[in-house]
Amino acid sequence: NLSHELRTPLNAIIGFAEMLNIKKDHVFAPRDREYAGHIRRSGEHLLSLINDVLDLAKIDASGLELNETVVSPASVIADCLDFVTPQAQQGALFIGTELPASLPTLFVDARRLRQVLLNLLSNAVKFTPRGGHVKVSAALDSGGRFTLRVADSGIGMSAEEIEIVQQPFRRVENDFTRTHAGTGLGLPLALALARAHGGAIVIE
Repeated sequence: NLSHELRTPLNAIIGFAEMLNIKKDHVFAPRDREYAGHIRRSGEHLLSLINDVLDLAKIDASGLELNETVVSPASVIADCLDFVTPQAQQGALFIGTELPASLPTLFVDARRLRQVLLNLLSNAVKFTPRGGHVKVSAALDSGGRFTLRVADSGIGMSAEEIEIVQQPFRRVENDFTRTHAGTGLGLPLALALARAHGGAIVIE
């Protein structure tokens, strides 16, 4: 019920802002078009935060229903890299992959796997200073388990900080993180989604 009550009006706000943005120039002043764009982007940002909160609540309350299908991990990785590459380019970051010639298909919820990888990649890009690098690699480990790794040359974390960031709404406070907005939900949600699939996330 809460999901419906929050998402429905926000989707209406985003939809009407998009309609305003496609009005003809002679009807719509440039400044008004700019305002409509701000409304749409703010609405989309708020909707993504609400989705994260509701996903965490759903996992805590009754477990998350997964829509599992056969998925190519290489295609999921490619989609996620396409999404974060513009942000990486703005920060003059090198972003690349290290993948074997062939990877097994996975039986997972593709949307949720994308959500996990995007959260990890977004954090890597956000907290890596200009000129650094981010790399995604995948392989089977010695036990035949699929492993997906996101590595970066960013600011890193101490053992104590790793404990903090795994808790919802908690953030590590330092000079670098204060300049970047965030709710402290991305990593806890990625951890919960990995567990829902019978997997795990290890942070080094």
